[in-house]
Amino acid sequence: MRSLFWLRFLRGGVRFSAAGGFCERFINLCHVRGIRVHDLHMQANALSGCVGCRDYRRMRLIARQSGMVLHAEEKIGLPFFLHRYEKRRMLPIAGGVCFVLLWLLSGCIWSVDVAGGSAVPRESMLAVMAENGLRPGVWRKRVNSAALTQAAMNAFNGKLAWAAVNIDASRVVIETRDYIPPDADETYGDPCNLVADFDGLLLSIEVHSGKKANQEGNGVKQGDLLISGVTENRYGKQFFYEARGIVTAIHSDVVTLTRPLRHSTLPIQKTTRRFKLQCLHVALPPGRLKANDRSSLFQRDRQLCSGDVSLPLTLTETTRASYGSPTPTDEAVGAALLFDDFTALCHRRYGNTTLLSQTLRVVQTGDSLTVRQKARCIDFMGTPQKIQRTGDGT
Repeated sequence: MRSLFWLRFLRGGVRFSAAGGFCERFINLCHVRGIRVHDLHMQANALSGCVGCRDYRRMRLIARQSGMVLHAEEKIGLPFFLHRYEKRRMLPIAGGVCFVLLWLLSGCIWSVDVAGGSAVPRESMLAVMAENGLRPGVWRKRVNSAALTQAAMNAFNGKLAWAAVNIDASRVVIETRDYIPPDADETYGDPCNLVADFDGLLLSIEVHSGKKANQEGNGVKQGDLLISGVTENRYGKQFFYEARGIVTAIHSDVVTLTRPLRHSTLPIQKTTRRFKLQCLHVALPPGRLKANDRSSLFQRDRQLCSGDVSLPLTLTETTRASYGSPTPTDEAVGAALLFDDFTALCHRRYGNTTLLSQTLRVVQTGDSLTVRQKARCIDFMGTPQKIQRTGDGT
């Protein structure tokens, strides 16, 4: 049925309606003359259906012989579509050029990633791949996975246990595994412990990698061990991990902010924003915003992706803020600005925490105002601390 639909669309057709006269005679004459009518049905005392372009011309005589009034309601199909845009010849040409460009670009490699072991730096692996012909923009058919794998093993002999070059559409992922000597301790990632970065009472410890070294309900001080990155099996062999996990604790925190009440501010008079699309080493539109001593630039880059595939397109947003003349503030405005800054500081500090209690105190000393807040909250804790290993591996 779908193939028949596309055949009718390519040939073109007319949706008609015929009213009055003798419907049976009209249908019989169409059948005798070999006119193919489809989607034939009655609609509001009129006969409606679809017929080909040439058959519609022959149908006019049959309608007069049957005493019916024939009316063309809609012209459908590719011939009428092309006739509608006949004067816009550049539209199909531009569509064809875009299709050809997409088809050509889809056959290239645009993203090369390295995953797996850490014995070989990512930059070194990409440099070896580039020397052997694997770089963004190369044709996918020219990429030989077996040859690239062998080149990586030869270049990093003794560091890699195995390597694999996997091609997924326009993306290449180089998976590696570090070589571990038989008698050496196995190391996963960058070995480190997770220690407390402030004093508190432990509420929960969720271990993702490593070994749990403390218990819920215990009080810890800054620097105490929470998750150990060293584990040992029953045979005495040690394994070194990058300790990772989620640790929550109750602790007391103090936030203090002091500002002079009378100071000068630089109001922003004008803000200019510009977007730039960068493909490989070509930026559109060209040019850039310039800053002087009365303005500042803020730039943010975002890599465009299609699903999990990184595209060779970077969207850069540049904002230039131009400042006016310094404006002195009075005490009321200075206090308002101080509390705005203090609110923003508390929001950044306690944005991911749960406040249990808080006490706010405001003290004025001369021309300065100090805001001090004591809070008791539930916060995340844990700071990585590298494992110091001696020469014998302990």
